[in-house]
Amino acid sequence: MVLFFLALVLLCAGAFAFLNGFRDASSSVALAVRTRALTPTVAVILASLFNFIGAGLSAALALAVSQAWLSLPPGTNGLTILLAALLSAILWGVYLWWRGIPSSSTHALVGGLAGAGVASVAVGGNPVMGVDASLLSQVVLPLLISPVIAYAGSFLLVWPAGWAARYTPPNVVNTRS
Repeated sequence: MVLFFLALVLLCAGAFAFLNGFRDASSSVALAVRTRALTPTVAVILASLFNFIGAGLSAALALAVSQAWLSLPPGTNGLTILLAALLSAILWGVYLWWRGIPSSSTHALVGGLAGAGVASVAVGGNPVMGVDASLLSQVVLPLLISPVIAYAGSFLLVWPAGWAARYTPPNVVNTRS
């Protein structure tokens, strides 16, 4: 039975990774190509390069999570929690893709894992152990603060350009060299 659940978890992990890349690749390339900031070839090459780097960093993060931040119960209980987390993140990602709403797959996976852990305890199963202040400070807090930092950083980058071009006619600003 453990091998069956392990196979399901591996299948769902592959599906989640495919869905994550499927949703993110088009979003990351489309804007740069549509605005003619990059040619399609350069945009795809850059997207593949940084997705490869991101996959390596994600593997390192998964290893850190599995060693330091939390531990699932052994056997089918832990695999069931992991399977529920992956399935909920996959279904949430497909639903939001279908509705055309951008979202973070990492947020969905963390939320799915938290929900599956709470559901396991609610039905009398084993809890997810090891959740402590380091998990909150190294995962949850950055997930909450990163949009604020991104907004502030983009404002600080765009505002000087807008200020410098405030008296320039739009046709001059939009002309490509």
